[in-house]
Amino acid sequence: MDDVVGLLEFEDLHDVVLCGASYGGMAITGAADRVPIRIRMLVFVDALIPEDGQSAIDLLPEDFAEMVRAAADERGHGWVAIPQALLPPAGLIPEEDRARYIARLRDQPAATFTEPVHLTGASARLPRAFIRCTGGQLDVGGDPIEAMAALARAAGWLYRELRAPHDPRLFDPAGTAAILHELASTGSTDERHSMSRSP
Repeated sequence: MDDVVGLLEFEDLHDVVLCGASYGGMAITGAADRVPIRIRMLVFVDALIPEDGQSAIDLLPEDFAEMVRAAADERGHGWVAIPQALLPPAGLIPEEDRARYIARLRDQPAATFTEPVHLTGASARLPRAFIRCTGGQLDVGGDPIEAMAALARAAGWLYRELRAPHDPRLFDPAGTAAILHELASTGSTDERHSMSRSP
């Protein structure tokens, strides 16, 4: 979250369509709350949607939460390896691409799962969109993303579906880019602000 805010401020970026995939929904929500004046729209790509005071673990199935806690305790130093359940399924993309992707993954601080996000409501009126990946559910003791998608639909967000697994940037980069481009091009700034509200 600090890195996202730092980049926006250091590069003096404005009118930004800020996207977050999966866990990245936590980061973009917190960042937008701190610098809403720089953001045009938030796009959640099969992502978590936190409310004030919620952590990632609060939004995930209890079995997955316990796995994160156990992994952090076992490995020590508060770091968690990317769970196998989140790795790209074999056979959906060339194995060399899958191997290259996995080789570049790094452990994640356990605190990114357990620390709550604190929101002031400053970004509440920013337009939001949700991209739901329908090419296979995320199975981490249940699919937490479907609840997020339902929340987005109920709140009247712009909503799109992409027939790709949970990491669409890997499985369908062209399709992902096309939807992001379409969302970023939708309406005027005033129209965008009238189309969406925070949950």
